[in-house]
Amino acid sequence: ELYERRQRRELTMLEAADQLAMEREANAQLYEMLVGALRTLASEDAPLVVPGFFLKALALEGFRPQVDACVACGSPGPLVSWALEEGGLRCAAHRQGPALSQDAVVVLQDMLGGRLGSALNERRPPVVSEVDHLVVRAVETHLERRLRSVNALHRG
Repeated sequence: ELYERRQRRELTMLEAADQLAMEREANAQLYEMLVGALRTLASEDAPLVVPGFFLKALALEGFRPQVDACVACGSPGPLVSWALEEGGLRCAAHRQGPALSQDAVVVLQDMLGGRLGSALNERRPPVVSEVDHLVVRAVETHLERRLRSVNALHRG
């Protein structure tokens, strides 16, 4: 089961990288990030490797979600929702989009704030599921299409 889950995660990252890469153009940074994520996945069963890769890939593409302040007013928070179309989190006064727990906000901030290792240590099922779901939605919003492999990923 662990092997199958790892394969599904690998396939999901490969599909996203393929969709993010521009045809016939080399993208060494995306390739290096993908290889690093695949190596991390091979060495540990961290459930947030895929969302971490997705967020870093979005940042590389120039679409880094704003997770440290409200995208509407710049307030540092508390941040309570993710405005997917606007590419970032929102405070309670400007709530829009899917709600976020404070634990999920911390994980997102860790992932994009140079503390990916800390984020990968998160194992609580509700937080992992929340972050995974929202980051997949963010990638799909950016790509303007669904990732086919995500259904297989979430079955296991």
